[in-house]
Amino acid sequence: MRRLAILLFLPALASAQRAATAPRWVAAAETAKVAPSSPASDPAAWLLAHVDVETTGLVPGWHEMIDLGVVMTDLDGRVVDSLFLRIMPQHPERLSPGARRVNGFDAARWRRMRALGATQAVDSLVAFHRRVAGTRPTMLVAFNSQFDAAFLDHLFRARGSSWRTLYHYFVLDIPSMAWSLGLRDLTGAALARKLGVADEPRVAEEHTGITGAMLNVRIYQALRARGMTPAIDSLARGTSWQLGPFGKPRDVNPVLEPDATPVCRCPPGDSLVHWEAYGTFNPAAVVREGKVHLLYRAEDASGREMIGGHTSRIGLAVSDDGLRFTRRALPVLAPAEDAQRPNEWPGGVEDPRVVEAEGGLYVMTYTQWNRQVPKLAVATSRDLVSWTKHGPAFARAGGGKYLTRETKSGAILTRLVGDRLVAAKVNGKYWMYWGVPDVGIATSDDLIAWTPLEDADGRAVKVLSPRPGYFDSWLVEAGPPAVLTDRGIVLLYNAGNSGGADGDPRLPARVYTGGQALFDPANPLRLLARADEPFIRPTEPYERTGQYREGTTFVEGLVRFQGRWLLYYGTADSRVGVAVSEPER
Repeated sequence: MRRLAILLFLPALASAQRAATAPRWVAAAETAKVAPSSPASDPAAWLLAHVDVETTGLVPGWHEMIDLGVVMTDLDGRVVDSLFLRIMPQHPERLSPGARRVNGFDAARWRRMRALGATQAVDSLVAFHRRVAGTRPTMLVAFNSQFDAAFLDHLFRARGSSWRTLYHYFVLDIPSMAWSLGLRDLTGAALARKLGVADEPRVAEEHTGITGAMLNVRIYQALRARGMTPAIDSLARGTSWQLGPFGKPRDVNPVLEPDATPVCRCPPGDSLVHWEAYGTFNPAAVVREGKVHLLYRAEDASGREMIGGHTSRIGLAVSDDGLRFTRRALPVLAPAEDAQRPNEWPGGVEDPRVVEAEGGLYVMTYTQWNRQVPKLAVATSRDLVSWTKHGPAFARAGGGKYLTRETKSGAILTRLVGDRLVAAKVNGKYWMYWGVPDVGIATSDDLIAWTPLEDADGRAVKVLSPRPGYFDSWLVEAGPPAVLTDRGIVLLYNAGNSGGADGDPRLPARVYTGGQALFDPANPLRLLARADEPFIRPTEPYERTGQYREGTTFVEGLVRFQGRWLLYYGTADSRVGVAVSEPER
């Protein structure tokens, strides 16, 4: 009997010993928190993490992850934030030929790009989730989800942890979703073609986890639109995505006018100049320390009597209510005897747009005008008063070819954080709409050096162009910083009307009005919708008298302040106006 008892006890003892010595990642998986709600009962509380990985092969545990892309969205697929990591495998020699053809992994190149180790990658991913999701429950979404989940599992084991600490028990699989809707060709490229969304790059060096994760988001959005609930494409058919409506308060407009009193010293020659005597217009706007700060273009009366024939500087005005402003006596940015003089003299510095970056840095895009070639340039500041010039935004792009081409009007993509518009990343990059008479798009890693996106022939990609017969038939030009909203990316733009048969006959030829366009939040190149009518146009005398008598409402500054949108614009290249969008009641 005693022998039988011992035999019965031995398996239990062995099981207890195994449990006592189980790796930490097992305990992490078994103790992962259970979500307090379900997506059905509390959908606003949940997030989706669209994940894609690139690896050295197909066998988890033998092959390893080389990069990871994560795009966080809400349940409707609206992008919240994204992360991209390059990871150095411990055994790069195990790279399979098939994997190399797909993702172009090269150990030496990965080392040069400072790829992270496995434990660093896990720490970075966990920190990203803590920052973006906090305690919100998150479900993993992937293409061939068991593959991505298995490689995530092995990555986390290197840290003694489990991916289950971040993601809910259930995993959403995109091919399964497509199958349930009757689609049978389940490759990513095939689904992209069928659903009419942009595919990811198929060139090995450009094929990464973040491009795959973004493709997953686009397919997810399209599948929802096809078979479940109306998604962003159907929302775009209406007008509810537009900002506004905006009204012009007559008791304060124009908020800034030329003033012949202030003087500053002007190089070369160190002469005294009435620097804002001729025009004050085309302003940027930011909220700082509870006040609205306007950075506006000011022209002196020197030079020739023509548009662009004077010297421009940038002044600063501050307001407690966003409507009544007090100006600084001296400009905060001006042409000077510095490295940028060849780009900025004699025409000066023009048409600023300003965004805030994480950490409190302010980034200004502006036009350098030497009366030969206008150049889009960048400056930065901590206090909006002292600025550091960084030179042309596209100086290193395309082998320097953009230095001899007209570039201007840079509107950086932002998201609303309280009352502040903060530069936003999509797909791990900052984005900027730029240019005239068509709007192009550029990306940056640091908000200072920018690279225009180009087509196969090396020409800048056009994401918005003039339309014959419409108010924007002559030209389109980016306005204030673009805003990432819950409906998509809203870009306010300036629109010129052609004369004759090509223009809108209801508007004067060459008049400037304002339009709105909606872009895909997961793919800032993709135009979803644009308004058929201008949302702002010259209607007041101060908008049709001055340097540009055809009339302008040149939108350039936008802030969310005290619960309402304030839009600042140049009027007839002479003054600054404000338009207000009151909150819904």
